[in-house]
Amino acid sequence: MVTSVSASALERGHEYSDNQISALREAVGAIFPVNSKDIVLVCGSLARREAAGPSDVDCFLVSDDQDGREERLEKIKETVTGLGLQKPSSEGAFAKPGTRKAIIQNIGGDEDSNTNITQRILVLLEGDWLFNEGGFQDLRRSILRTYVKDGIPDDQVALF
Repeated sequence: MVTSVSASALERGHEYSDNQISALREAVGAIFPVNSKDIVLVCGSLARREAAGPSDVDCFLVSDDQDGREERLEKIKETVTGLGLQKPSSEGAFAKPGTRKAIIQNIGGDEDSNTNITQRILVLLEGDWLFNEGGFQDLRRSILRTYVKDGIPDDQVALF
């Protein structure tokens, strides 16, 4: 059954999501030093600008700095709940910090995992940044460069 959604409901979801993302960017940004290479991403209904009050905040940390990664992720989750929002699931793609290497390398290889695949797809299809916009954009470009190489023959089509 297909139902229609009123334009005002869509506009409210968009406005609510934008407001929450702005608040999250400010609050999460306060956790990290300015020169941090860590990336904090949001995905799901909030990143798609479809969130409503009861929506959880699906977010995850990408960090190659092993020292204190788990603590930083917990601080992010505390920040989310401190804003009165629902924290992300404690399982799957949101449970542990990812690394650039795990997300970008070994695509389809023995070292790939369901979590890496899920994080990779979320970055490409519906991710948005909460901290380190430049790092987020670079991560997205790096994933695409892994799939779409320079010098693709004319008879191959890369549909991204």
